[in-house]
Amino acid sequence: MAEREAEALLAEIRRQAALERERILADSRGRAERAREAADVEIRDMEAEAERHLKHRLELDRARVLGELRLEERSRLLRSRRRSIESCFERAAARIAEVEPARYRAALRELVREALESVGEGAELRVSGADVPAVRQILAALGSDAKVSEAELESGSVTALSRDGLRRARNGVRERLDASRTLLEEDVARILFGGS
Repeated sequence: MAEREAEALLAEIRRQAALERERILADSRGRAERAREAADVEIRDMEAEAERHLKHRLELDRARVLGELRLEERSRLLRSRRRSIESCFERAAARIAEVEPARYRAALRELVREALESVGEGAELRVSGADVPAVRQILAALGSDAKVSEAELESGSVTALSRDGLRRARNGVRERLDASRTLLEEDVARILFGGS
């Protein structure tokens, strides 16, 4: 009987141990399952955060690239417009060079008169070799005692030096075109490309 009781007690201990082992395994499985679920949630959160971060970086990179492309396109457009404006002024300068002799002489007379007014009587006028005879005739017609000398200037340019050498005036078709260029560029751009 003691042996039976001992076996019954041992069987009970084994049963209790098996139950305890099952309870511990179930508890461990439950903790492991909760840990796995928590890890899955954390991984999904990390993936979502990484995806948001990647999308944000992609949006920033896209905006930067688009901005650079727009800037490059604008730069190309401005260079093209600048070339068109330059071409207009080059054509204007070429047309001035082709002006008929009577108009050229009238313009040269005005340039000489203005140059003399800037530095006073007794001045020395320096002009291109091609303009020397015409300027001498203009000075005679104006009754001026200014001297004329040849200089390395393009036709249609007059440099006047005062008698005392302290004042100098440069007057010419090219100089006027260059001076008016800044003022006219906006108008030329508006004519060529529209807008206000």
